[in-house]
Amino acid sequence: KLLALLLALVMAMAMNISAFAATITVDNAIEEQTYTAYKLFDVTNAGAAYAYSTDNATLKNALEGQGFSFSKASTGDIWYVTEGPKEVENLAQYISSNLNSLDLAVADTAIGTKDSGENVTATFDNLDAGYYFVTSSVGSLCVLNTATDELTISDKNEQPTVEKKVTNEDPDSAEIGDTISFQITITAQPGAENYVLHDKLSEGLTLDASSIKVYVGTIENELDSDSYEIAFQEEDGCDFEVTFEKEYLDTIKETTTIIMTYNAILNEHATVNDPATNEAYLQYGEKSDVSTTPAETKTYIYDFELTKTDGEDNPLSGAEFKLYDTETGTTPIQFVIDNNTYRVATDDEILDSGVTTTDIISVDGNGKATILGLAGKNYWLEETKAPDGYNLLAERVQVEFKDGETPASGDFADPTVVNKAGAELPSTGGMGTTVIYIAGAALVIVAGVTLVVRRRMRAE
Repeated sequence: KLLALLLALVMAMAMNISAFAATITVDNAIEEQTYTAYKLFDVTNAGAAYAYSTDNATLKNALEGQGFSFSKASTGDIWYVTEGPKEVENLAQYISSNLNSLDLAVADTAIGTKDSGENVTATFDNLDAGYYFVTSSVGSLCVLNTATDELTISDKNEQPTVEKKVTNEDPDSAEIGDTISFQITITAQPGAENYVLHDKLSEGLTLDASSIKVYVGTIENELDSDSYEIAFQEEDGCDFEVTFEKEYLDTIKETTTIIMTYNAILNEHATVNDPATNEAYLQYGEKSDVSTTPAETKTYIYDFELTKTDGEDNPLSGAEFKLYDTETGTTPIQFVIDNNTYRVATDDEILDSGVTTTDIISVDGNGKATILGLAGKNYWLEETKAPDGYNLLAERVQVEFKDGETPASGDFADPTVVNKAGAELPSTGGMGTTVIYIAGAALVIVAGVTLVVRRRMRAE
């Protein structure tokens, strides 16, 4: 887009050069941002074409060193000769990347100002006819010549952008204690100035500072650590900030993708009704007072209520369960208990001898227990102890998660686990066991009589 803009602007070279002072208006400007015009060349009419000269030895030598074409005029000046669109593109990119080293004088500055409507413009008045390079404090730029008394150009507002996402298999939810992997993508623009990425995690996320990595283009191409600096726990409330060095930003000659990856742990402060958020934005510009729209991720956790009943919907107490995240899993989930609420424990809590954790879920006197801190997926309950007088469940019970239209509307189907009374085995003196005993005794007597009869028959 930038190069297309440049090519469109240099078409003005086909117009007559004015001998009067010129005005350049930047349309679609950014309000309150500073635009700066640098004069590259003086311009005169040389018959059917235009000639461009400069008395800036630094600029002249630099351009000659880059292979741009020049020829001598009778006055001894150095004349810049354009040879086509590609050379204009190269000139634009070179000036952009080396602006601070070319000893260019500022011809004028202008501030983006809103008119009576919604349009924002920045105007340079009383410029000499010439070939100018215009840049803004947010890094957008263009090259042009003042071929008329008044020239209007459009700022395409090629501002940097920031996108953020979770790269886990489930990007929307996690269990407490899970590691969440984040990826931030910055689309950097030529003329980049003062790029500082700010990142803020909510209370439910704990940053793994050692996991921060920065890449260019792809995650296979790690950026040299000398190109940026990381600071933690800044005064503006951010958990960390990444400041990109000027020397690196000056090397950006075309739209460039900067990728940042890092991890955070979903901790015990995550709540069901308020997702854990991670927000990032890029501060940039000449005065570092412009920011991108914040990019945010949300990570949800869920809970369910377990109910234990008999076959007639009467609550049963005394049952115990273990919870698994797969149907055939062998490692039960560990919990921290708070008022009969079982919250998934973090690894640190499990390893902390001062924190009591358990893998046993016990229903209360009303046959209830709440399980908290789960991801949006199915789980399985295994009964390890049945209420007195009831049969232990032979199989695990699935706890089904119902996806909603949004992650916030997803929820579990609260399970009701039913126990059936066992077959009655009466106590001593009851007819149930008496019948068994009588039958057994009868069998013994019959066997004894049969044995005696057979011996007598053999003796005879």
